[in-house]
Amino acid sequence: MSTIIALATATGRAGIQVVRCSGPKSLELLFGHTGLRDPKPGRMYYRAVKDNVSRETLDRGLVVYFQGPSSFTGEDVVEFHLHGAPVIARALLDMMAKQHGVRHAQAGEFTRRALENGRMSLSEVEALGQLLMADTRSQLRVLEPIFDGRLQQHVEGLRKLLIQVASRIEASIDFDDEGDVPVDVANDLANDLGLIDHRLAQLMDVGARNQHIFEGVKIAIIGAPNTGKSSLINYLAGHDLALVSDIPGTTRDVLRAEMDITGVKVTFFDTAGLRDTDDQVEQLGIARSHDVMRQADMHIIMTEGYLSEDDVRLLADYPQAIHVASKLDLGGVSPENALHVSTKTGAHMDVFLGVIGERLQELLPDMDGEAGLINQRQLAACGQAMFHVKHCLELSKTPEHVDLLGEELRASIHALDELIGKVSSEDVLGEIFAHFCIGK
Repeated sequence: MSTIIALATATGRAGIQVVRCSGPKSLELLFGHTGLRDPKPGRMYYRAVKDNVSRETLDRGLVVYFQGPSSFTGEDVVEFHLHGAPVIARALLDMMAKQHGVRHAQAGEFTRRALENGRMSLSEVEALGQLLMADTRSQLRVLEPIFDGRLQQHVEGLRKLLIQVASRIEASIDFDDEGDVPVDVANDLANDLGLIDHRLAQLMDVGARNQHIFEGVKIAIIGAPNTGKSSLINYLAGHDLALVSDIPGTTRDVLRAEMDITGVKVTFFDTAGLRDTDDQVEQLGIARSHDVMRQADMHIIMTEGYLSEDDVRLLADYPQAIHVASKLDLGGVSPENALHVSTKTGAHMDVFLGVIGERLQELLPDMDGEAGLINQRQLAACGQAMFHVKHCLELSKTPEHVDLLGEELRASIHALDELIGKVSSEDVLGEIFAHFCIGK
């Protein structure tokens, strides 16, 4: 197997940069460029890093050796911790790549070797990919049950239970003259399948919550023209994202601003004012507004002064929406049950953000510590397992269909194997690792 090399830190100037090597020639590269022989695993050494041919010194820095199979990849790994001038790492990598059996790593190849060498499960690989993309503390908390093995253990437990159920069915059929499952076994079977179905449903519920956490909660700001929607998104964004004008129909496209509220990623969408208009461009903007309204997880309805018939209708269509009356600094009427704010003075904006935080807690209940799924692939595999388990429950009620139970149970076990990566296609792995950086 070839030895792979890559820059493990971000490109560009920085305080330090790390060049990583993994494979059978890692120690040879370490000796060739530093003269260090027989390093102790895990110990940092300060060394001059040199051209392995001319012996010209490129830099002075720290080097460390991680012995396989206890390293990240399961192979011998060496890291060069260098000063952050890009030319240093680039020169070292170029010299290494000229040596026989050494090549530049592909995207995610270090992690792929960790998977292939049994150092990580597929779910841990996917969690690592999400970790590298994380924006909020809540995303980090969701990943912990995967890194500490709870998800793997949970799914393995369900898989073991399914195998036990299948073996009991086979045994009972073999010992029954009619080829039917005895009543007592059938009752136990229904109880076990019901328990498995319940636990899979819990995984799906936590997974749906986790999807919101990673993708972000979508909040649409909607209402008639000139009710302060653009002023609100400018306030939330912290800069002039949208044009603000007294002329109705100024906003003709959907604008967005991302925030971290109580540790949750939130995207606010400023939509075109809802009204009847002959302006074709404004009509397109309003059509996009309706698309955003349908896809949003939460809605903020902006009004100003007395409620119009359109305001009343909109509030009735979205009874769970947060009703915000704008322009408090100008006085005016605050409808009942509306939160009156001013984006100009900031009045009551803390209350507004507090209400958003409360709604986020309702939408994403606290499930800290519960093992759950984190992406669509895992949800799809778990959904397949649930489908076959539910089919088993139906078949178990009819003795003449008992011969089909084994097939359904095997299909459910296969789906769980796909979930945790016991079986996986090259296409699936390729898609997963394509999103990793070169040095990971």
